[in-house]
Amino acid sequence: MLRMLIPGLIVIVLSAALASAAPILDGVIGTGEYTVSVQDTYVSTDPAVLDETGMEYFNTGLDIDYVHFDANTAKLYLGISTKDTFSRNGAPPPAASIGKTGLSMQFYTTMPDLTASSPTEPLWSATMTLNATEVEQARLVQNLPSDPNVAIDLLSGLIKDGSGYSLDTGIPDKFDYSVGESLEITLDMSLMVVDPSTAPFLVMQLDDVGDWRDDQLIDVIPEPATMGLLAIGAVLLLRRRRVV
Repeated sequence: MLRMLIPGLIVIVLSAALASAAPILDGVIGTGEYTVSVQDTYVSTDPAVLDETGMEYFNTGLDIDYVHFDANTAKLYLGISTKDTFSRNGAPPPAASIGKTGLSMQFYTTMPDLTASSPTEPLWSATMTLNATEVEQARLVQNLPSDPNVAIDLLSGLIKDGSGYSLDTGIPDKFDYSVGESLEITLDMSLMVVDPSTAPFLVMQLDDVGDWRDDQLIDVIPEPATMGLLAIGAVLLLRRRRVV
């Protein structure tokens, strides 16, 4: 009887291990480390531009190669691979004089028209500034349809909700990153007052802060990631309005 139960027990243990497994924050993005990838495709108003070869930022470390997502009921993992070693000091000289790299991510409910005079606001967005050794600034903004936006400083825990301010010193523990050959970010989903599963359209920009040189990615997060985010829905709905 015990021998008959052992295979089932092994399956259960392995399933639990897979469910709790998380990508290692090591600054190196591998194709097997995250479950879903979005390939970078250059978006241009010029139909003659078919790829990024020859663009000024190509192979500079600001050039996004692909983005990996992985989600479970607790955290959202994001890995950004670049075609060259990730640049933490902006682009190579002479554009690196400012010495910082900026990352912005916007998530929309529908594919945005970025050429419109008044583009649609993203449902939620994250912006970061990186210097040579660390993330210097990190901000999460969530746009509620009927209430003022909620802006969270991920490094200090300062929250701006409309005209009011509050401080949650536990927030920095819910944000992690690793900067190496690539960039990896972890966000605890309890920070979300807006359900991220309703915003599958991603716009990402990686650039040399203060300079025009940048690389942009616009795409839809594939279904596996969306389904993973949907699994968080019940938890998020319980926390939909407040983060403190």
